[in-house]
Amino acid sequence: MKKIIVVIIISLFGVFLIINKYYYKDNVDKEQPNNIKKDNNMLSLMLETDIGSGIYSVSSSSDWSNEEYIYNSELSKCENGSILNWDENKNVAIMKGNISDKCYLYFDKIDPNSPKPTNPTLAFDSTYNVVIGGSTSDNGDVEYYYSLDNKNFTKGSIVSVNETSTIYAYSKDVKKRKSDVVSKTVTISNSATGTVTSNYYCSHNNSYQSSSSCKNIYAAKATTVLDCEEGKYDSTDDYCYITQGSFNDRSTCLQSCKNSAYSQGHTYYCPKDNNKYYCTIDVGQRKEITTYSCPNGGTLSDTTCTNTYSGSLKYKCGSTYYNDNASATNACKNYCTTGTHYNGKCYKIS
Repeated sequence: MKKIIVVIIISLFGVFLIINKYYYKDNVDKEQPNNIKKDNNMLSLMLETDIGSGIYSVSSSSDWSNEEYIYNSELSKCENGSILNWDENKNVAIMKGNISDKCYLYFDKIDPNSPKPTNPTLAFDSTYNVVIGGSTSDNGDVEYYYSLDNKNFTKGSIVSVNETSTIYAYSKDVKKRKSDVVSKTVTISNSATGTVTSNYYCSHNNSYQSSSSCKNIYAAKATTVLDCEEGKYDSTDDYCYITQGSFNDRSTCLQSCKNSAYSQGHTYYCPKDNNKYYCTIDVGQRKEITTYSCPNGGTLSDTTCTNTYSGSLKYKCGSTYYNDNASATNACKNYCTTGTHYNGKCYKIS
């Protein structure tokens, strides 16, 4: 629960008698709200009884929940023309006018089931200030609030820090629904002089290594055709066959085919050609046969090709590689172990 504090600016300079219950100053910026006392009859805190009802009742206490209500500037008013303003960041009601005026502060009840805004993001801009953004809400526009201690929050979306700090932030929409509080730690350190090292860059697999000999390993090209696994193809009868010897008579040919290991489980024949009989064994129909090759060169091993080539010498500062030693040496003058170099410092957000 939070307590409403009333800051009163006197516009009627003819009022000299101040009741002991009131304290005031003519400069709001110099006011100390915690020391101001108010007459409970001077201010009425009007809280909506139910969400969207438009019915308000007078609160018997100046304590209220900032999470449950939102200030209604249209209804809030004073009887004798004093002007009311509401400072949401400080939960302060500012009244400009007559200290004896009677004022009413109206607050609408917030629907706790309405969607919250999405959580904001925190990232560096080009000058390494932290920018808060990216939050959206189904309820409408959002505003951003940040803190360095997770207690006192300030409205704003750009945070400038000059030393290692943790930044806390949330977004709030027009219905006063808040996102979760998110945080990022900004680490700021001094840059140093780094050490230049070298390695060889292997372009085919986008890697670095100490050896200049690079290997490119890639899948071989597969070619599939319909062919005989063994023997020759007889297109007339659509079968694959092998021949085992020629004979002067059919009976000898058939006996030889019968004794052949190939004939076991297969059909065999002895056709005649130029007065000779040939032992012909049917070994089945054609099948899909896949062969592999290395079209880009290299050595074939089963279904993989390997070729060897020379890598390019590169120079490294930190985690960045350069084409020449001079560029790497210059980069290492402002070397950051972590983060990114800017204006003599190393910045990291995590």
